[in-house]
Amino acid sequence: MPYPKYDEEQSQYVTITSFPYTLYGIPIDARDPDMSAAVLEAMASESYRTVSPALFENAFKVKYAQDMQSSLMYDLIRSTVSFDFGRVFNNDLGGLTYSLFRTAVVSQNTNWASTVKSNEKVLTKQIEKLTKALLGE
Repeated sequence: MPYPKYDEEQSQYVTITSFPYTLYGIPIDARDPDMSAAVLEAMASESYRTVSPALFENAFKVKYAQDMQSSLMYDLIRSTVSFDFGRVFNNDLGGLTYSLFRTAVVSQNTNWASTVKSNEKVLTKQIEKLTKALLGE
């Protein structure tokens, strides 16, 4: 099921990936990093054009969907998928992007603004550190 819209004002659905995704990288000591990058790009491109459609059209929408409405949900989810920076880099951000909200919900903390405010400096510092690492500084 796609995530529900926040309210009637939201123009379209937004589906956020959870934690099950794969990231690839090229080691710093690769003999030919440009060739490695080209091969990864070619494999990703071909997978996007052949594997993904086969998976969605044949497996999800035909084999596993119970009816036409379920099949259409896969189209909706796939067309609105996005990646959440806070989830992708959760570990690098000290787990705060995930744990703060989850802990607030579990403990029935209704003062979310103060929770965010009390962790803002730590999270900002973690984001700055991550940004420097990504930029190679």
